[in-house]
Amino acid sequence: MINGAVEQALPATATAIKAFAMHLVMIGYAGATITKFFEAIVDRHRHYGYEMEVPASTIHRWVQAIQKQLGLPKRDKFAILPIHIKCIIQLTRTTLKQLRDATILAVGTICALRAAEIGRLDVCDVLLDYDGRGTVAFLLRYRKNDGFKRGLHPRRGRGSSHETCPLALLNEYMSRAGLKRSTRCTKATWTRSPCEACGRLLRNTT
Repeated sequence: MINGAVEQALPATATAIKAFAMHLVMIGYAGATITKFFEAIVDRHRHYGYEMEVPASTIHRWVQAIQKQLGLPKRDKFAILPIHIKCIIQLTRTTLKQLRDATILAVGTICALRAAEIGRLDVCDVLLDYDGRGTVAFLLRYRKNDGFKRGLHPRRGRGSSHETCPLALLNEYMSRAGLKRSTRCTKATWTRSPCEACGRLLRNTT
């Protein structure tokens, strides 16, 4: 990759590093790919015991600057406040699909569930009255921070009023969809596997 200047490749001179960086930018490599190139350069120098003319920390700052210039503009992140959840719960729910969507938004946000996690929930993963009457917990079969592989149980209590209660919303959805735990449930035996008997909690509607 060092055209006509092989002697400047190892150990790499400051001029060679800058020229190589400009070469990658002009070709059109993405910032993440350029980062991998320079990580490889630093690694090769350390592996063969060469001291770089430019410190690795300086190269890291150069790469960060390149990524900043090549990357997409930062998107604004809007905070989700309790008033938003209350508005979601009070949306019109004339169809089962509307009720299901409101349940996904409210329960998923309050319990900080990832999109894949809430999509994987089975009916038997809903544990009503988990911490006492009027509470609910959700069994997450696996997550990176579950070091003991016992499953995690994000939970929620009853709302201040029935109109803004996420538990009442969940109960209404399960009742209208006819969802309940099957007598053939396999969750007690296979905690970390999907339950075919009970089926998914949040399923397609027509």
